[in-house]
Amino acid sequence: MPLVKTLRSYQQSCFRYLFRHLTNGEKEVILSGPTGCGKSLMATYLVERLLNTQYFHSAVIIAPQCQIVAAFTHKEDMIILPHQDVTLGYTSVLEGVTVQSHHWFQDEIDRRERFVSHVTAKQPARRTLITTHQAVSRWFSEDEKLLPVNLAGRLLVVDEAHHASSGNGVGTFTQAWLNRGGAVIHMTATPFRSDEDLIINNLAPRWTRTLADHIETGEFAPSIVRIRSVLRSLPI
Repeated sequence: MPLVKTLRSYQQSCFRYLFRHLTNGEKEVILSGPTGCGKSLMATYLVERLLNTQYFHSAVIIAPQCQIVAAFTHKEDMIILPHQDVTLGYTSVLEGVTVQSHHWFQDEIDRRERFVSHVTAKQPARRTLITTHQAVSRWFSEDEKLLPVNLAGRLLVVDEAHHASSGNGVGTFTQAWLNRGGAVIHMTATPFRSDEDLIINNLAPRWTRTLADHIETGEFAPSIVRIRSVLRSLPI
């Protein structure tokens, strides 16, 4: 039997907001939420819905560690249902979406050839490939022709997107994807860098859920909260 999950109200709101922008032509959106809010589930639902439209036909998801990559892979089919209070008239009002496990696959053996085949195919047999930041950074640094000139209709999901900067391989790869016409979903719990070298476009549509929101509604009640602050300037 497939695993069945139901979106929470805020997860449904996230989907509606980002889905609308991406299907209306936006090339870059931001999903920002604290650890534990279900960003992986929201991204899975969003990607699967987008791949069922006329606008997108394949996706690549990159994450910094194999353990995080594994969160996007599914050993069995999964049904994701919309929140029960979804407003009529919005996208995905009544039915769920089935995430077929054989369409989501992890590049466990780090094969560049498999990646190239996936991003160049017009209609790949398996629609979503999941791999690591390190793998795409290395492959792209070795050969920039790794990516097709035209990436229209292809999605890139960058998990832990704050790792990407103009000075590293993840940032270079992500920017190249955008420059070649692909769409990017930036996912992060901490949408900032202390060096301020963040490649995320601050003008891009952004859906945000804060840790305070998460605690207030009872989804997350930590015994200890650590807050990191960054000093931007000193008063004169």
